[in-house]
Amino acid sequence: MSERNIFAMFKPKAGKVQRLRELINNQAKDVHEKEDYCNRFVVTEQLDSTPTFIIFETYKDLESVHQHAKEPHFQALMKALDEEDLLMEKPFIAYTKSTGGFEMDRKLL
Repeated sequence: MSERNIFAMFKPKAGKVQRLRELINNQAKDVHEKEDYCNRFVVTEQLDSTPTFIIFETYKDLESVHQHAKEPHFQALMKALDEEDLLMEKPFIAYTKSTGGFEMDRKLL
């Protein structure tokens, strides 16, 4: 299996939750519309504290992961995170490979 995953965690500063939510959900829509090589892009929020946004992404291969990072909408997100000073700390990013489980379809949530 050549699929590659990204697990990303974003911790917003106080008062920045709604703006970060907006940017991340817009990113999900852009990825769905423009990146046919992305098999999954799921945005979740931690429930027991100030929301930490956790994104699970699955790409068809390593080349697709690299292409995602070059996309204009991804570059715009990274720029906004920096310029608007939205995060408490640098995002945690993990690159992984799938070793089990399943995905039913590619519907937009």
